[in-house]
Amino acid sequence: MSNLKEKAMAAIAEVEEWKAAGENWPQWNLRYIAFEKEATPAKVLDLISENERLGRNRDMWKDQVERQAGELASLRKALADGREALGREYWDQYAGLDETRDILDAALDKGEQP
Repeated sequence: MSNLKEKAMAAIAEVEEWKAAGENWPQWNLRYIAFEKEATPAKVLDLISENERLGRNRDMWKDQVERQAGELASLRKALADGREALGREYWDQYAGLDETRDILDAALDKGEQP
């Protein structure tokens, strides 16, 4: 960690030189310097543990998504099978209804009506 501290101190010294010269220090460098000053070993360890926790959460989420996608696929298949079965049952029961209706209409048209 001494390397990080040395870098931060060098950056701070550079900022002081820029200020002494009367020039503006770029804003992104100021944010980077502030980050390096706050990067203590405890914070780094906290960030590492949070990163590991987020990785575990991501893996659990991916597993859940894959499991739910499989469940949805099986439900879609069951729905399609049910629709197909209902369609077959409907056509088995009412297959000749339209033809019968046409024959009856034609017979009634030809015959005498009261």
